[in-house]
Amino acid sequence: MCTIEFWKIVEQLSYIATIGGLIFIACQLYQQRKKDQLELILRLTNDFYNNDKLQGVFEYLDQDNKSISKINQELEKILWEGIEIKLKDNKTVIKEIHFNIYLNFFNSIAVMEQENVIDKKIVMQLFRYQLSKTFCYPVMFKYMEEYGFEKLKLILPDSLFTYGTLSNHSDRINIEELNSCVHNLVNIKQVDLQNYVLEEVQSDKIYKGMIPSKKGGFVPGTVLKICKNANWADLFRSLDLYEEVDTLYDRKIIQLNKTKKYVWVYLKKL
Repeated sequence: MCTIEFWKIVEQLSYIATIGGLIFIACQLYQQRKKDQLELILRLTNDFYNNDKLQGVFEYLDQDNKSISKINQELEKILWEGIEIKLKDNKTVIKEIHFNIYLNFFNSIAVMEQENVIDKKIVMQLFRYQLSKTFCYPVMFKYMEEYGFEKLKLILPDSLFTYGTLSNHSDRINIEELNSCVHNLVNIKQVDLQNYVLEEVQSDKIYKGMIPSKKGGFVPGTVLKICKNANWADLFRSLDLYEEVDTLYDRKIIQLNKTKKYVWVYLKKL
């Protein structure tokens, strides 16, 4: 073998070794990132479930014995009039500062998501129920927007899945209840939402509502994007009123099929 060919082979082996080393380092960094993220996730869940102030607020928001409209009215008084509320144990008192701490917790998570420290899908897997229950009250959007917690929108869904009248733009503009906010919703794409079906909402069979299905099935609908400068408090207050939340439907956060995207949706009230 001539000397030139020998050094070409050495050069190629060195190149291969370098690539292999880079791959090894990348794998190590990936594993370390997964470990760091796991530790962060454990700390976040521990901070949430072992913090009396956070849990006191969530216990209040998660009541089933009061209507959404009733709690929404109470929240207005807590957050803007300074009243205090005792929980069912008659010992725990919550007030406006506790809601500030509560939203600041999620605002911090939103900053982590923005900095790619934690993935949005993981946030939803951990806290989707809490976020869904928190923002089923439009007044919480108002508090978020007026008191500097708007980074929360980074982890909240920015789209709405619709399967009825709201799916069609020409129908939406003719709905009087939505006059003030209809321009803040833009049709994005048609989607067949898997593992959901439609059921009659009332005996008169006028309305249908979507429910989860363990037997498969799908519901055809439209994903609507919430415009960037939309006032979320006004938007969801109007939508909730139109959709008769509390009576016929509940507004929830769901995963859009098997994608990383999550959306707001009005489900049949069960």
